[in-house]
Amino acid sequence: MSIRATEGGGPPWGTTGLPEPEPKRRNVKLIILAALVAVVVVLGVLVATGVVHVPFIGNRTVTEGDPVFGWTITIPTSWTAKAQALTSSTVRFQAEGSGVGIRVQAQRFPQEMPADQVRTDTVVNQLKVIVNKHGPDVTIREGPTFGTIRGVPYVRYVYTFTDSSSGVPVVLQDADYYLFNGAKLEEVTFETTAARYASVLPDINKAIQTFRSQHFTAGPSPSVTATATSGSPGH
Repeated sequence: MSIRATEGGGPPWGTTGLPEPEPKRRNVKLIILAALVAVVVVLGVLVATGVVHVPFIGNRTVTEGDPVFGWTITIPTSWTAKAQALTSSTVRFQAEGSGVGIRVQAQRFPQEMPADQVRTDTVVNQLKVIVNKHGPDVTIREGPTFGTIRGVPYVRYVYTFTDSSSGVPVVLQDADYYLFNGAKLEEVTFETTAARYASVLPDINKAIQTFRSQHFTAGPSPSVTATATSGSPGH
């Protein structure tokens, strides 16, 4: 990991390697540990295009978006109790609520990542290094898992690690999606306690499927229904 990519930086592959993400700041943790466990009945609603737009029955939803990088994602409003949109950082959005955190990081490069390179050992091994930087006890539960969302290829890792920032060790579980969107690298992270992961996984799976990001020939993204405050969520 010899470079941190920014606009105008080098390509996200080859000898220079993938960029390291900005460190996760524990004062804006993507988790509320005291949240109550809620049972959510998930039922997808199909519209004419065949796309699920309202995947969280029992939860109101909000579509968060980024006019600079052109992505949107629809998540339950209960997840955005503490939210902030960032404009001067590669971390573009982060929020927490109801025991689930979400974080979106985006970077732009002068060249595209060829789709056939996403699954190569060069890329996958560098992503694994990024995952392992979360702590000395990182345990990868799943991954690398490959897929596409609206034609954009991704690599996913699911892993656990211990966070002691609150003074009490807590085992967290993250699902990281690294989306290689042409000349952009977009990382979407979902986080909760390891104990709660299975119960919120259905909503995580639905949320990531709503992720849209503009590319050179992509159509417009959905309208943003709410804008996060720019202040720090605080603790």
